[in-house]
Amino acid sequence: MDINCGGRKGGLYRPKVEEVLLQIRPLIERFNGSALSSLVYVLEATSPWTLGHSDRTTRLALQIGRAMELSPGELWGLKMGALLHDIGKLAVGPELLNKTGPLTEAEREFIREHVYVGAQLLEPFAPYRIAVPVILQHHERFDGSGYPRGLAGPSICLEARILAVADVYDALAAERPYRGAFDRHRALQFIKERSGSWFDPEVVEAFLEVCQGPISP
Repeated sequence: MDINCGGRKGGLYRPKVEEVLLQIRPLIERFNGSALSSLVYVLEATSPWTLGHSDRTTRLALQIGRAMELSPGELWGLKMGALLHDIGKLAVGPELLNKTGPLTEAEREFIREHVYVGAQLLEPFAPYRIAVPVILQHHERFDGSGYPRGLAGPSICLEARILAVADVYDALAAERPYRGAFDRHRALQFIKERSGSWFDPEVVEAFLEVCQGPISP
């Protein structure tokens, strides 16, 4: 799988990203990957807006996956991808992630590189390679309007299509520096309105089934 962000024309592969990769890979090697979840918590702790996001998103994604009758192997890949989907944001820095004003186009492009950084972090480690396509594709959209590659429909792996819904729902339900939190009804409506465009309709159907009751641990 080609996950070199330099391979995307116009990609902003900045020196800071390479520095982060050099710092984190030895930690993963030393602790055989057990440092990964700790790194996610460190990342989320730098922002009051994202604390607990990966755990909540993972719980919801797994509920959707079970409702869609994913196999144990698929559920494992979904779990790993959901837990680690934002790990590439370690290369972005809290000053940009917590910015209250509008992002410039260059800043937006730089943040989008986090999918490549996360994939590059995990690719060398066989136990985590199953999460690479999930991380790389979770910002793709069903109609092909997402990033980084503009994949559409079944070209996006199912686990990433599931994660896309869970990720957006949890992000909407939490406050962000640039907007308030959506209430449950408004967040559900946002997802429903984008079924078939942003999101896989079958995933949305399973998500709505799951959300008829409380999101369980």
